[in-house]
Amino acid sequence: QLIVGGAFTSAGGAPAFRIASWNGTDWSSFDVGMNHEVRALGEFNGELIAGGVFTQAGVNSASFIAGWDGATWNPLGSGLGSAVFALAIYNNELIAAGQFSIAEGNPADRIARWNGTVWETLGTGMNNQIQSLAVYNGELIAGGAFIEAGGVPAQKLARWDGLAWDSFHFAAPSSTVSSLIVHNGDLYIGGAFTSLNGNPAPGIARWDGDDWQTLAAGLGATVSTMAIYGDELIAGG
Repeated sequence: QLIVGGAFTSAGGAPAFRIASWNGTDWSSFDVGMNHEVRALGEFNGELIAGGVFTQAGVNSASFIAGWDGATWNPLGSGLGSAVFALAIYNNELIAAGQFSIAEGNPADRIARWNGTVWETLGTGMNNQIQSLAVYNGELIAGGAFIEAGGVPAQKLARWDGLAWDSFHFAAPSSTVSSLIVHNGDLYIGGAFTSLNGNPAPGIARWDGDDWQTLAAGLGATVSTMAIYGDELIAGG
């Protein structure tokens, strides 16, 4: 099924608060949904995971992240301290990122990992919000508005090798990285930037494993999301 999340309160003319599914014919709700916006969706341990700005999922309190077991929304521990913008799976753990600074009541700057039981940190995190995550060449990649990751310079883009944060091949987008995706073995970044490492790159760029490449003349404004359809890269924003 296709799962969609957002700020809506109906789907197909029926109540569906911020999350709904499409089976090819009809829209369906998930229980009573969320009390505020859903910003990220993923799957972990056989459950649908939703992250966002909400503090209630179904009939249960859930601090900005929750799991759907097929019948009920459930919190993931005591949750996170503020909004979740991105989800990923890395080393068999669920990674959540956004603008929070607390996970399970402990300091966790903008990113944390859930092993199915507790939330833990990934180093010392970032100094500003994370908006996108991807897994590329065995590393977790984060993009956002930060300029430091794990206490080291990393302008808008960073990589986690399982032990420490580092900049992503000294990339320095001129503004926020809002979207990340891997396609045909290359990493694509999209966002509000107009240049990368001082070179023109309007809204989108590709790392081919050796260097950064532009995509023709780029795009005229912020790239907020990317997806793969067939064998083509789709960008929206």
